[in-house]
Amino acid sequence: MHNYCIILAGGTGRRLWPCSTQERPKQFMDFFGSGRSLLQMTYDRFCRLLPSDHIIISTHEDYVSLVREQLPDVPPTHIVAETTRLSTAPAAVQASRLVRQLDEEACVVVTPSDQHIVGEEAFCHEVEEAFGRLQVTAADRFVALAVQATHPYTSYGYIQKGEQVGTGLYRVKTFTEKPDRDFAEMFVQSDEFLWNTGLFLWHTATMERLSAEVLEEVMVRQLDGLLLDKHREEVMVQECRFGWTDVGCWPRMHEVSSKDCDGNARLGSQRIILEGCSQTTIALEPGTEAIIKGLTGYLVAYHEGRLVIMPNESDSEVKHLQTRLESL
Repeated sequence: MHNYCIILAGGTGRRLWPCSTQERPKQFMDFFGSGRSLLQMTYDRFCRLLPSDHIIISTHEDYVSLVREQLPDVPPTHIVAETTRLSTAPAAVQASRLVRQLDEEACVVVTPSDQHIVGEEAFCHEVEEAFGRLQVTAADRFVALAVQATHPYTSYGYIQKGEQVGTGLYRVKTFTEKPDRDFAEMFVQSDEFLWNTGLFLWHTATMERLSAEVLEEVMVRQLDGLLLDKHREEVMVQECRFGWTDVGCWPRMHEVSSKDCDGNARLGSQRIILEGCSQTTIALEPGTEAIIKGLTGYLVAYHEGRLVIMPNESDSEVKHLQTRLESL
C-alpha cells in the first residue's frame, strides 16, 4: 500500500479560548467526554483506513511531547516538528517530503485535527475513492474533498463546482474563503457551492514539484488558498456525503455537542444547575460548580482562572477579544 495520511496538529485554537490555550490547544482536548482528544479521534479515524505506521503527525515543536503522550504508537520519526508558526501550507509540504522519503510512490491525504465527522463508513469510502482516483488520473492533480453547504457560515471556505468530470467529481470554478454573510447566504441557496473540508489528496511528487515552483509563496499561504485559488486548474473537487463540521469555534462546538431538551450543551463539569436557559454552551473545567439562570444563546466558559461570558454568535469574536485582553 502506497497511501499515507498527514494530520495537521500545530494550531493554537484561539477561537476556543479559554479552554484551548497556546500551552494546550484544542486538538489535545477531549471536548465530548469520550476519553479521546480531537487529535486522537482523528488518528483513530484514519487507522481504519491505513496501517498506523502510514500516519504522520505535523505539529509545532512545543507540542511534540503532547503528541507522544496522546499517540504513543506513533514512531518519533513520524512526528514532524515545525520550529516557527507559519501557515498550513509549509507544514503540509514538510510532511509530504518526509512521506516521499519513505515511499517515492506515495499518495497522501492531508487532514486537520479539529473536525467532527458523522458517518465513519461513508467517510472511509470517500477517502478510499479519492485515493483510487489519484491512481488512475494524471500525477499532476490534487483532489479536494468537499460537502454540500447547508448554512451560511462565514468562517468556512466555499468551492463552486465547475465542469463535471466524473461521478461526484468536478473541476473547481471558484473558491471563496470566509465570505461575507450576504455572499454565504447566496452560496447556500445555490446548489453549485460546497464547503471546503480542508481534506486534500495528492501524489507526493506533485507537491514536491509545486513547492519547488512557488516555495516563497508556500511559506506564507494557507494550504486551501494555495491550491484552490492559485492552482485551482490542477484541483478536482469530490462532493462527499459524510457529515462534516469544523469544530474550531464555540458556535460550531455547540452545534455538534449533545444537548438537553432546551438546547443547552454542557462540556466538562456536570455539577451545574441551569434554570431558564436555552441554546447556551457551558464549558467549565472538571470540578467547577455553577448555577446559571436566564441565559439564551450564550457561551459560559471557564478554565484555569479565565472566564468568558458572551453571546455565542460569532465564529471569531472570542479570538479577537482575547487579543485585546492580552494587551491590557
